[in-house]
Amino acid sequence: RYVTGEITYGGRVTDDWDRRCLMNILNRYYTDSVLDDSYKFTPSGIYYAPVEGKSNDYKTFINNLPNNDDPEIFGMHENANVTFQMQESRGIMEVCLSIQPRAVAAGGGKTADQIIEEKAKEIQEGLPLPFSIKEAHPSLVDTESEEDIVDSLTTFLKQEMERFNKLLSIM
Repeated sequence: RYVTGEITYGGRVTDDWDRRCLMNILNRYYTDSVLDDSYKFTPSGIYYAPVEGKSNDYKTFINNLPNNDDPEIFGMHENANVTFQMQESRGIMEVCLSIQPRAVAAGGGKTADQIIEEKAKEIQEGLPLPFSIKEAHPSLVDTESEEDIVDSLTTFLKQEMERFNKLLSIM
């Protein structure tokens, strides 16, 4: 707990109250009770340490976790998520309003929408093709065959390729 809270995050968490909050959150995870199979990290019971098993058991456990972390995993009330979503929505609306044209141009020039459409087409034409894991260098996607363990660099590479391809498909 000390290494994680004071050394790993300690340099990044500079406010005394924030560090105190961090250390209290870590108390939930760095405890001898974790070794008990019935120990749950959250009241809902969604988050717990999996029982000892094989590699596939851990993969299944991880795949069954929620995609988005609930505030309860950090010891916070559900309203923390509501507040976060409201701030994000406000921020998006402010950006949208700030990029709206303020006045209509007089004369025969291009409208703001026409200029934006042309720029969007230029950008779209310059986009690269989606990445394929099959085209990656074999040393980057090699796995250890005994336990089907994937190198962390390979995992990172695949995730980044998936994210980039998703971004390309949206664009």
